[in-house]
Amino acid sequence: SRRNALVAGATATAGALALSACAEGSSGGGGGGNGAAGPESPTDIAAASEVPVGKAAKLTKGGVTVIVSQPENGVFKAFSSTCTHQGCQLNVQNNSQIVCPCHGSQFALADGSVKGGPAESPLKSYKAEVKDGRIIVGG
Repeated sequence: SRRNALVAGATATAGALALSACAEGSSGGGGGGNGAAGPESPTDIAAASEVPVGKAAKLTKGGVTVIVSQPENGVFKAFSSTCTHQGCQLNVQNNSQIVCPCHGSQFALADGSVKGGPAESPLKSYKAEVKDGRIIVGG
């Protein structure tokens, strides 16, 4: 009937809108479109002392947002702050866990690999080095 067709159409539209809120690049739901970007050129992101051994921090400077970890003394890693599942912005909990607030994916501090899904791909990594006590990412 016409009524059932209208209800079915409205339900399908609502479902599509809900999915698009989590889609990569969207600004809804904390998606990748909220200004977070990786470094296109070397960027002085923070003092090395801001990321203790065995910990991580989500750092932003200018238009660049990355997650930087120090899995071993003097070894720094930098990763995209965007979840590989559906593009939500990642959080660092207790300076020791990289997690997605949208669907619960977890990533390793040492290499950005997936520790728990639904994400299936590791985080994009960037070059990270320390110069004069400052963390330089990208390049």
